[in-house]
Amino acid sequence: WINPNVHAAAGSLMDTRGGGVLGYLIRYGPDNSIEVGINAAGTLGVDDALTVADVCVVSTWQHLACVVKGSASIAVYVNGAAVAQTGTGLLTQSATPAPTVTCEVGSRETDLTRMYNGKADDMRLYGYALSAAEVLAIYNATKTAPRIPGYTSMQGVG
Repeated sequence: WINPNVHAAAGSLMDTRGGGVLGYLIRYGPDNSIEVGINAAGTLGVDDALTVADVCVVSTWQHLACVVKGSASIAVYVNGAAVAQTGTGLLTQSATPAPTVTCEVGSRETDLTRMYNGKADDMRLYGYALSAAEVLAIYNATKTAPRIPGYTSMQGVG
């Protein structure tokens, strides 16, 4: 669950690419976009990505799920519904982060100017790609849960 505060520069919701190693990122962008990226080349860039504009609403709680199926596809879901997906087999990369890689939440290890400005709650990582039915079930099971108290504010987290 995310609740962005402002339209600002891209802010990392989750990043496992610390130091330029293999990994993934989920980033909230200035045009209310979500970018899901894969870094398989071992550089700080993104080798494959899916960017979806105008999918988030400022100052509103929304359920966000991003599913990466190896090198097969990336899908983005908002409030249980698919809003975008790459075509199957269109990705050129897949990445398996090393077990020692840090998962940064709300920031990027190598660039603290790209911090997410907003609130987040009930963030989950799975070791497998969720199906559309599983994403919808998680959304339905958590949509009536209170977002406050117990939310995690990402504003100013470094």
